[in-house]
This record gives sequence, structure tokens and C-alpha cells, in this order.
Amino acid sequence: MMDNRKIRYLIFLIITVVIVYIQGEQIGYMLICIAILPLLYSFISFINSKNLISIINLNNRYRYVCGEDENFDFIIKNRGILIIPFLEIYNSSITKLNSTYKGEIITLAPREEVLITNNIHFNKRGVYNIGEFSYIAKDIFGLLGFRGRNSDEFNIKVYPKIYNLSYEIISGQNILKNNGTNKLIEDNYTIKEMRRYRSGDPLKKINWKVSAKRRDLYVKEDDKTSGKELAIFLDMSKENYKLYNNNSFEETLVDFSVSLVNTFIKNNTSCTMFVNNRETMKFEVDNGLEFKSLIEYMVYNDSIGDLSIAELIHSSKEIMKEFNGVYLIINQLDYKIYESIFDIIKRGFIINVFYITFNIDKEKMFKLKENGVILCNIRRCLDGGELEDEF
Repeated sequence: MMDNRKIRYLIFLIITVVIVYIQGEQIGYMLICIAILPLLYSFISFINSKNLISIINLNNRYRYVCGEDENFDFIIKNRGILIIPFLEIYNSSITKLNSTYKGEIITLAPREEVLITNNIHFNKRGVYNIGEFSYIAKDIFGLLGFRGRNSDEFNIKVYPKIYNLSYEIISGQNILKNNGTNKLIEDNYTIKEMRRYRSGDPLKKINWKVSAKRRDLYVKEDDKTSGKELAIFLDMSKENYKLYNNNSFEETLVDFSVSLVNTFIKNNTSCTMFVNNRETMKFEVDNGLEFKSLIEYMVYNDSIGDLSIAELIHSSKEIMKEFNGVYLIINQLDYKIYESIFDIIKRGFIINVFYITFNIDKEKMFKLKENGVILCNIRRCLDGGELEDEF
């Protein structure tokens, strides 16, 4: 679609040609030369700029954590011999992280370099190609222009933030202190014998005293005598987040869930996380390598699940029998989840519920508490508060 400048120039050019055709006089030929000169200059400027715009990334850090800020520096360079009067630059990855970002509009003299700095607040986990820019360049008359792309690949990863949760607070509730029936992972085994270390064996199973005596690595050969430790259900259903204009709720849930798992790992407590994303996922986390797989999954996957957390809980009733307790991490505590929780309680399971918002009346919240359910607002927990509800 032509702008007003192009339309006016086209009208002027047509009138000039008509005058030359009718009059055929010298002034007419002068007018057409004057009319063609801007077009000629625009064409030369277009050729000069077409492949002579460079965007250089000055950053070298590839890993960030949600909540961090960083200044990203780029050099925009005109390698041509003519001025680029209008250059509009845009980065779609920066837009995903900063909704107020509208790009940059600059003028570049011949051989000029301009430093551009963009401050980015990483409010969402993911992978972002900060090095890819698109731009529009126009001549001084606005008659010709072109679109270009700087396709340098500079992918940065933004990871969930891992909080230092208090293990005494997190595990000091019903689940791990239920009359001594639930034990730390080391208590779930009876040591039968020792064997040499094999590649892939968890380092924590190495018996260092025996290894020192025998001058070789020996691990415990275990005989499992009780159920798994904990089941964690994380809600990554898209229905929970589509009504919100920002992604802070989703990121808070993910941050808390990985922080919870990390706390258990550091204290030798095994857990299995179930996620109701586009594909229902199961992560058995017992060591650092398995935790890394969980973190990488969170970096590459948004909450786009079709299955509700209530449906996931319902379909996992038989699986729950393998575990000593259940942790439920949800965005909103509503009536469907309320019914699912009571169904779990009736089957004899112990459950802790971590939520951001709730949509049930206080009477039902108190009823859950009376039945041994621990309710905790996630944001209060991340702020260092104890696991108590707000009632």
C-alpha cells in the first residue's frame, strides 16, 4: 500500500510527462529530469543499502533465570557509502519478554556504527533467539524501501528460578512425619550386600568406608521393602492461564514445583512428578541428572495441556498406591479439585495442596483442613512464610 509521499510523487511524474508530451518544450524536458532524479537517487540508495546493513551482537551469556535483568548491546552498522535515512529494527524475541518494546528507528551515515542497548527482564522461561532481527530500510524520499533479516543465531535459555525452601517446613507436615510410617529414601532399603560400582549408579549409594578399605568403589546392593516416597502433581493445563494477561501465575507454579523437587533431592527424598501438559509426563527424580531432565523439560514446554488436573488425579488413583504421600501444585483451588482431593482422602492418602488462588468458600477450605489436608498459598511459601493458609 502506497503512502502519501509516493502518491504525490506519482501524480507529479504523470503531470510532468503529460506536459512534455503536449508542449515538447525544453522546460518540459527539464521538469521530467527533475522528476526522475529523486527516483534515480532512491534506486541507487536502495542498491547501496540492500546487503550492507550489519547487526552485531555483543553479548556472550547464554543462561538466565526467571526474574533476572540484563542489558543486551547490539551494534548496527552501515557498510555502504550512502546515508540510510530511515532504518526500523525489530526483534521478536525481545517482544516476547518485554511487551513495551516497539523496536528502534535510527539514521545511519555512511560507514557509521550505532550502539543500541535493550534492557530485558526475563519474566518467562524458554529459549529465545536474541540474535535474529528484522528491519525495514527506506530512502530519504520514502519512494523505495526493502525488508531484511539478520539471521544470526544466539539462543539463550531462561530457566525456572529455584528457591531455597526450608525442608523442615516442607517435609515437616503430615506426609513425612506420619507416625513414622513414611521414611527418608535411605530407610526404604535393607542392605543385603555390597558390589562394585557400575557406571550409572547413584553416587550417594557408594559406601565410602568399604571403598576405602578395598581401594575400589563399592555400592550398596539394596532390597526395597516399602513404597516410593512422594507423588507430585503439577497443573500445566492451558485452561488455568488463558484468562490471565501475563504469565506470572504459570511461572510461579513452575518455580515452586522445581524448588520443591530440588529440596527433596538435597535431603535424599525421592519423588515422582506427574504433569498434565499436551502429553502427560512422568518424571522419577532421585538424583541430579534426573532433576536436570525435569528442568530442561520446563524450559522447552509451556503450559498447553488439555487434560485438567482433576482428570489427571482421577486417572492416577491406582498409581498413587505406590506412594507414601501426595503433593498437589495448582493454580486455582476450585470445586472440581476440591472433590478430587476428598476422593484421595477417602482412599487413605495423605495430601498437601499448594495453590495460588482459590474459588471455593471458606467453609470448604476449613473442611479440608479438618480432614488433615495441608493448604498453603505458594507465594507466601516462596516469600519465606510457613505452610499455613490465610484463614
